[in-house]
Amino acid sequence: MISEATLTLNRHRRCSCRSAMRNLLVAIVALSIGAPQLDASPPGGMTPTARAKPRPRTAPVKPRPPRVDPGAVLVRYQRVGRELFELQNLRGAFICADLWLDFRAIKLAAALTTPENRAAALDELVVLHDRIERMKGMDVTGECLNNPLADACK
Repeated sequence: MISEATLTLNRHRRCSCRSAMRNLLVAIVALSIGAPQLDASPPGGMTPTARAKPRPRTAPVKPRPPRVDPGAVLVRYQRVGRELFELQNLRGAFICADLWLDFRAIKLAAALTTPENRAAALDELVVLHDRIERMKGMDVTGECLNNPLADACK
């Protein structure tokens, strides 16, 4: 009777599961008082010799920067500069002063060196383009002021 408890104890020492240890204690108590033997196997059908294999440690995967063509950055830079110049002619230099500062803050030579810099510069140019579009406003003709349903207002 003691040898069965010893075998059960040796079998469950390999398993680090708390419920397995609890089942082991129940089995030892049952054997010592002469009660019928209970099933002392770990839950889930896991045997003590079947352990989960540890995953190999790998270096964290860095996300790849988006592929941005240097030509696309140059084209966007030229278009935003042209739009900014047209906005200055339309609304005046005072309105566009802060936009010119932001546009000139983009250092094109440094922006084209790495994919991360190209992506950052392209994002800045997109934001600048959106700000220019908002500042352009809407042109409303005299015909639309009197009749918003006129053909020229659609």
